[in-house]
Amino acid sequence: MATIARTWIVDTTDAAAIARLADAHGLNHSQLVRFLLRYGLTAIASGALPVNKRPVRWELVTGD
Repeated sequence: MATIARTWIVDTTDAAAIARLADAHGLNHSQLVRFLLRYGLTAIASGALPVNKRPVRWELVTGD
C-alpha cells in the first residue's frame, strides 16, 4: 500500500479519543485513522452514510 503524509485539522477531543481507542486496542494511531477513514469513505460512497450540507459556502451538517 502506498501512503502519503497529510496534515488534517481535527478537534483536540477527537484526537484524544482516537489516541485512547488506538492505545486500548494496541494499534498505531495512524492505523486506526486509516481504518476509520476507509470505513467512512466506503459508507459515503455506498450511500449508507449521507453527507448533509447546506449552501453557506458549504457548511458540514453533522446532525448534533
